[in-house]
Amino acid sequence: MVYNTVEEIKNLLMLESENQTLSDDDIETYIADANEEMIDELRRAIEIDYFTAEDSGTLTFFPYFNVSSITSIKVDDVVIPASRYSLVYSNDGVAITLMEDGDKVEIYYIPKNYKLLERAMSVVNIMTRLNPFTGEQLSPVYLDWREKRKNYLRIIKGKFGTGKYAG
Repeated sequence: MVYNTVEEIKNLLMLESENQTLSDDDIETYIADANEEMIDELRRAIEIDYFTAEDSGTLTFFPYFNVSSITSIKVDDVVIPASRYSLVYSNDGVAITLMEDGDKVEIYYIPKNYKLLERAMSVVNIMTRLNPFTGEQLSPVYLDWREKRKNYLRIIKGKFGTGKYAG
């Protein structure tokens, strides 16, 4: 599942004049390729964070990354319905109802950083095809997106300290 749309990428690249060289299908392919590259680089397609409830009632847990979407949540190895949880605090937290002290919680989610990394990979790959040079120099915009790609990758891999997490 890709996280960016063709329109988002076109807007970033201001491709009005490039529409003749890149069709929407071409851009979709670049996004899909970036998604595959990202998953291959990270060796995982989602994040999983683990918590133990230290109280009863409605509790809020804070995953390592800001959450874009929740794939599923398990409480004591049972997937709970979406009606029992919600994103809170600008997607920094996940509130879960009907918790009991000692419950083991697993939150499976897509962080916003995945979308940003996929976007940076897409833009770099497209700009590489379109010619990343301005005269004799690499375009500052291209260099900026390459730097973003590197930084987003470092941030996501940094969750585990070594960047060697095998999923």
